[in-house]
Amino acid sequence: MRDRRWPHIRWIGLAALALLVAAIAACGGGGGDDAPHTGGTPGALGPTPPGTIPPAVTAEPGTPEASEGIGVFPASLSFEESLRGGEYFGTLGVINGGTEDRVYSLQASGDVAEWITLVKSEDRETAVQELAVPGLGRSRVLLRAVVPETVPNGSYTGFVRVLTRPSSTESFEQSGSGITLGAEVSVTLDVTGTQRIEGEFIDVAAADVETGFPLRIAATIANNGNVVLNPTIDVDILNPDGTPAEHLSFNDTQLGPSAREQVVHEWDTTGLRPGPRTARVHVTAGELDLGTRDLAFNVLEAGAFTRGAELESIVLANTPRPGELAKLVAQFKNTGQIESRGKFAGELYLGDRLIDTVSSDEELVLPGGTTAIEFTARVTEKGTYTVRGKINYEGRETSEQSLSFKVGNSGGGVPPLLIAAGLVAVFVVLAGGGWALLRRRAHIVG
Repeated sequence: MRDRRWPHIRWIGLAALALLVAAIAACGGGGGDDAPHTGGTPGALGPTPPGTIPPAVTAEPGTPEASEGIGVFPASLSFEESLRGGEYFGTLGVINGGTEDRVYSLQASGDVAEWITLVKSEDRETAVQELAVPGLGRSRVLLRAVVPETVPNGSYTGFVRVLTRPSSTESFEQSGSGITLGAEVSVTLDVTGTQRIEGEFIDVAAADVETGFPLRIAATIANNGNVVLNPTIDVDILNPDGTPAEHLSFNDTQLGPSAREQVVHEWDTTGLRPGPRTARVHVTAGELDLGTRDLAFNVLEAGAFTRGAELESIVLANTPRPGELAKLVAQFKNTGQIESRGKFAGELYLGDRLIDTVSSDEELVLPGGTTAIEFTARVTEKGTYTVRGKINYEGRETSEQSLSFKVGNSGGGVPPLLIAAGLVAVFVVLAGGGWALLRRRAHIVG
């Protein structure tokens, strides 16, 4: 007669193995307690959801792009009256509609492919070929076009294609081909031989200042022509009776065609007596006179403005492992009426044990502004760490903030209890199989 106990034992063992596999998969994917704890209000600083700017290209249904809503903006970039040898810039943005962070490959094609370089706004000389975009977010690069000296007049076109790569949780096989066409932006340059130099002095602004602090004079200038504009800004500081006190001159800013920029320069007021002053600002560009404007301001006694600052939050910017550096960011907000310089100073605890002090470089924040102050802390072993600290600014300090985060093995590991359960499951399957085999042989012999 067939023994019915072996199937029951076998299915129990197989079920235990299945539970073990599922638990290991769950632990490996999420990072468990090793994931960073950022604190604060969830979503308060989250990226802008896609959809407010329509994508230039809609992907075909069924492709990864269609499901994730990839888009580019604007749909086209056009440079009119471009000159041979001229340099032109435009902004190109990419929207990532998926929840996974992605890196996009950028490729130029068409008539203008050899003229185009994609660069970052802070470095307009070094070309970039990839753009990282956070999940449900957007990023931007500058398109830099340099027209060859020998090209004839005419209209030249091309495209910048945005190509996706598999996300961190996809393989090349899952994505189809590893790199998939996402969207493209059309580029047009109308080359002409006519040079047009035009500019506009739009506005000038400055706020009252305490003696000993720099006066910031901001002139807003527009380049309405098709060549690079190099404006010269001359400033005469006048005493209350109208007599000149000091003359300043700046010409270190270049404005590309169609650009509009606020050019800011400083005047040192150290040793200046308090009282009303006037800044007479005159802007020229070569032989082009863009006009003169007068700006009244006051030099105040030291201490006239209120000081104030807040440490809004501390967040963990990476997922460190034992022996590595934790990268932390403190949000410093200036709530006072005058600029402030501040730095983070605090302590690092492992559990309730003080193990180190931490601090940052000093940062300047204008009134009403907020800046991110970065600093690092070395985490030597596994455990729960806590950073407590304040912002020290202008001889004052903010209230204390703290952040706790856990450090463990990368990927979260597999709990020992699950490993033990797996070993028991394997033993049950092997023992049950051996017992059934012995019973079958005994039955055959009998």
